Amino acid sequence: MKKITLALFAVVCCVGSVLSQANYNLVAPPNQNATSSLRAPNGTSVHAFQRAVMYIHPYELLPMNQSSITSVSFQYTTGTGSIPVVGNFTLYLQNTTNFAYAKGSTYSGALTGMQNVYSGTYTVPSTPGPATVTIPLGTAFQFTGDGLYVGWDFASTGPFATNAATYVCSNVFNGVAEAWLGSIDAPTGGTIGNTFAGSNFRPSLIFNAVNTATNEIEVLDIIAPGRVSKLFNSPQTVLTKIVNSSIAAQNNVTVALNAVGANPYTATQTLNMAPGSITTLTWSAYNPVTDGQSTITAAALIADQNTANNSKSWVQVVSCGDIAQHSPSTTFNSSYGYGGSSGSGCFVSKHVIPSSASLTAVRVAIGAATSNTQSCYGVLVNSAGAILATSNNTTTIAPSTTVTFNFADVAVTTGTYYVGLAQPSSGYYPMAYVTNTVFIPGNYYVVPLTGGTISQSANDGYFGIEALFTFSNTAVSATASKTLVCKTNSITLTANGLTTYTWTGGLTGSVVVVTPTVSGTGGGVAVFTVTGTDAVTGCKGNVAALTVSVSACTGIASNNSNGFDVKLFPNPAANGKSTISGLSGTNRITVYNSIGQVILTQNVSEDTMSLDLSNQPSGNYLVKITDSNSESRTIKVVNQN
Repeated sequence: MKKITLALFAVVCCVGSVLSQANYNLVAPPNQNATSSLRAPNGTSVHAFQRAVMYIHPYELLPMNQSSITSVSFQYTTGTGSIPVVGNFTLYLQNTTNFAYAKGSTYSGALTGMQNVYSGTYTVPSTPGPATVTIPLGTAFQFTGDGLYVGWDFASTGPFATNAATYVCSNVFNGVAEAWLGSIDAPTGGTIGNTFAGSNFRPSLIFNAVNTATNEIEVLDIIAPGRVSKLFNSPQTVLTKIVNSSIAAQNNVTVALNAVGANPYTATQTLNMAPGSITTLTWSAYNPVTDGQSTITAAALIADQNTANNSKSWVQVVSCGDIAQHSPSTTFNSSYGYGGSSGSGCFVSKHVIPSSASLTAVRVAIGAATSNTQSCYGVLVNSAGAILATSNNTTTIAPSTTVTFNFADVAVTTGTYYVGLAQPSSGYYPMAYVTNTVFIPGNYYVVPLTGGTISQSANDGYFGIEALFTFSNTAVSATASKTLVCKTNSITLTANGLTTYTWTGGLTGSVVVVTPTVSGTGGGVAVFTVTGTDAVTGCKGNVAALTVSVSACTGIASNNSNGFDVKLFPNPAANGKSTISGLSGTNRITVYNSIGQVILTQNVSEDTMSLDLSNQPSGNYLVKITDSNSESRTIKVVNQN
C-alpha cells in the first residue's frame, strides 16, 4: 500500500486568475514546483510506450464547474534538448463524483467508462527549456463540475532523444486518499503491460474550457465541530464556503443554515458574489446543549443550472465528555497512514477548553498496517508546548480499527490544549483521515516528542482523533463493606458523586445490598459496576467497578484453602494489643486465660477485629474463633504489658 504525503491545498490561492472569465485556462492539479520525467512521455527509448490514468479532485478544478473543455496541455520544464520525438497518442477523459482515485490498478480496467477525446500524434518537444504541448479535442468535452479522470496512451518507434524531457508536476495534495497517477512504460522493442505503478507525481495540465455556467452557485463545505461536550457549554462558530462558478455576478443569493435533530437552529444570509469568487459565511453563535445528534445543512436557495450541488450537510453529536473535530458520520480512509508530518513526534488536535475537566483518554482511528508497526501512545500538550501527560504505549495495532489510549485522569483548566498521538520512532503517523473535504480551519498540529514548538500542520482535512473528558460533577466512586466474603454472606455497596445510580444486575440507588455469587462449589471473584447520572446536566459519569473475593466457606477449619487464612498479629501482642484478620461471616471470639477462665466474649461480623489485652496480666492466652457452622480454631497469643 502506498503512503501519501499531504500538504496545503493551493486552489483557493489560484482563484484570482480566473475570476470573471468566460474562458478558463486552468492548471490542475496545481503547479507545486515539482518535476518528473517518468509519468508522461519523455522522448527516450526507455519510454517508447507509456500509459497512465490520473485522478483530479473537484476542489483542484474550482471554480471551473459547468464548462466545455476544448483542449488539454502538458507543461514541460525542459524538452529533450536535442530532437523532437513523435508518437501516436490517445487521450481519455471522464467526469466522476469520486473524492479519491477508484479506478483500480490495471490500465484496461481504468479505461472503463472513459471517453476517447483525442487520437492522433503527440510530439515531445526538443527545447532545452520550458514548453507547452497542447492537445486539441476534436469534440469539446462537457465537464460537469465534480472530479475528473484523465488517461493517455503513447507509442513511438523513434528516433529517440538521449536525454529525457521533464514536465511540471503536482506531488502533494490535501484531503485526497489517492492524489494518484497510475502509469506503465516500456522500452523500444518491449511489450507494455497492464498493471499500474502508482505515484503521487501528477502532471499539472492546462485545461482550456469555455464556461457554460451563466447561473451556477455551489455550496462547498460546512465547517463545524463534529463532537461537542455540552458540559463545556461554549457557543460555536459555524462556517459555510460557497463558490460562484458563473460567468456573471450573482446578487441577492439567499443562503440558509438549518439544524434538525437534538439541537434545532435556523438562520439566513443574503450575499452578492463576483464571478469565480469563493465566499466564507460566518453564522451567528450556535450553542447546542441537548444530548443527541443534529444534522446541519447549508443551502443556497437558488434555481441554478445544477441544483444537486446547492447544499451540504454536516452531522454533529452532543454528549457529555467527547470532543472531536470530525463528525461521527465521517468515513475515514483506513487504507493509508498519514505522511504530511512523518517522523518521530506528536500529531495533535487543538481544543479550547472553557472549564475544568479531566482528560481520561484519546480515541484514534487507525489506518493501514504498513503505517502503524511502530510504537505510539496518547499525549496531552498545553499551549506552551509542554507535555502534560502520556498514556499507555501500544506497539501492535490492527489496521482499520479504533484504539483508545487511556490517561490517569489528567486535570485540565480553562485554556488551549492539544490532544493526539505520539510516536517515538520515525515513520508515517498511523492515523486514518477523511477524504471528502478540504476547506476546514487548521486544527491539527505537530509537536516534538519531548515538547517544544507547536507547528500547525498543513490544512489536511479531518483525522480520527477524539478526546474523552470527565467532569467533577459527573464523577462516580464506589465502596464495598467487605471485599472478602463467604458465598452466603451479603455485603453493602455504596456509590457517591452523582444523583441516581444503576448497579450490575439492574439494582438502583446509592446504597444496595448484594450477595456475591460465583459458579461452582469453590470460591472465585465477583465484580460489581455502577454508573451514575447527574440530575442537573443529565450526563452519565464514569463506570466504577468493585471486585469482591468470594469463598465457599465450608468451615473455619478449612478456610485456609479458600483465601480466608485467619491470622493474629502481632504475637506477642504489642502493648497488649493485636489484630485478628481473615475472618468471614459471623464469628464468636472467646479469650481464655492460663487457668481456663473466660475473660472476653465478642460476636463480630467484620473481616478484622482488634483484640485488647492491655488490662490483663502478662502471660499466655488462648483465642477461640467459632464460626456460624460451629467450627472453631484456637490461637495462642502471648500478652506482654
